Amino acid sequence: MNTKPQPQKWCTQEERQLAYDNYETTDDHGMQIFGIAKDQEGNEYYMVKNSWGTNSKYKGIWYASKAFARYKTMNIVVHKDAIPKSIKAKLGIK
Repeated sequence: MNTKPQPQKWCTQEERQLAYDNYETTDDHGMQIFGIAKDQEGNEYYMVKNSWGTNSKYKGIWYASKAFARYKTMNIVVHKDAIPKSIKAKLGIK
C-alpha cells in the first residue's frame, strides 16, 4: 500500500471526451465540494461529500485530486451568492 501521494496524470480534453464517449465517465450522481485540503507534500485536494450517503468509514467524505476532478467532472452548480459581483453584472444576475 502506498503511504505517500502518487503522481497524477493531467488529462487532455480529448481524453475526457473519450471517457465520456465510451461510458467510463457518466453523469449518474452528484457530489458536493465543500473545501480544500493539502497532503503532506502540499498538494491540494477537493474535500467531497458524496451523494451515496454516510455508510462508509469516512462518513461519505473523500478527497479528490484536481487531476481526478478535471477528468471526471461533467457539470458544476454554483450558488449565485458565490459569484463575484462583476460577473453577476455581466450575466444580469441579481
